[in-house]
Amino acid sequence: YSTRDLLSESEHNLEVIVTNSIAQEIEDNLDYTEANVRAIVDNQKVQELFAKRDREGLYEYLLPTYGSMQAHFHLPDSTSFLRLNKPEKFGDSLKEFRFTVNEANRSRKTVKGIEAGVSGFGFRVVMPVFYEGTHIGSFEFGREIEHDFLETLKESYHGDFILYKLDEKGSTFISSTVSDQEVEFPYPERLEEIRSGESFFVTSDDKNYNYYFLPLKSYDGKTLGFLQFMDDRTEIVARE
Repeated sequence: YSTRDLLSESEHNLEVIVTNSIAQEIEDNLDYTEANVRAIVDNQKVQELFAKRDREGLYEYLLPTYGSMQAHFHLPDSTSFLRLNKPEKFGDSLKEFRFTVNEANRSRKTVKGIEAGVSGFGFRVVMPVFYEGTHIGSFEFGREIEHDFLETLKESYHGDFILYKLDEKGSTFISSTVSDQEVEFPYPERLEEIRSGESFFVTSDDKNYNYYFLPLKSYDGKTLGFLQFMDDRTEIVARE
C-alpha cells in the first residue's frame, strides 16, 4: 500500500511537472519568435522602406534571409502590406479575423501568444513598427504548431501527444504522435473544464495510461484548444 501511495503521488507530481514544463516550452517558442521580430522591427532600413510603402524594395531587402518564413507586414488599419512567403498577395483586410494584428496596431504594443488558424494553431508575435516616432503599421512572425512540435515534446517527455481544437460542437482533432488517423477525445464530458482553462489528470479504466490534458490559451487568455499527453504505465500494471 505504501508503494502504491508513493507511485500515485509521483504520477500526480508528474502532472504538475508536465503542465509547467510544456507551458515553459510554449513561452520559449514565443520568446524565440519575438527575438526574430524585434531584429526586423528595429532595423532602420526596414523602417524606412516600410514608411515609404516600398513593397518591392522591402521584399528584396529581406528575401535572402526571411523569404520562406511566415513574416507579414500590415498597415495601421490591419490591411496586408507584404507577405514575405507570398509577395503576390496583398491589399486584403485582416481586420475581421486577425485580432492579434488589430490589437498590436491599436495598442501600439507587442502582442504575442497562440492564435487559431484554418488548419490549426500557431505561435504569433506582432509588433508595431515606427519610423521617426510615427506609427506606420505592424510586423509579425508566425510559427505553426505542427506535427514536428508534437514530436519534439514526445522526445522530451517520453509519451505521446495529441492536439485538439475547441469549437462550438466540442473538440476537433488536429494532429498526433500516436497515429496519422484521427484520435477521438476520450472524455467529452470534461470539455467544460478545459474551456475554463483548467488542466486535469485521468487514469484510464484499464490503468494502462495516465492522461494529462493541458489547455492552450490565446494572447488574451481564451482557451483555443488543448494538448493531451499520454503516459504509458503498462509496465507498472504488469508488476502489480
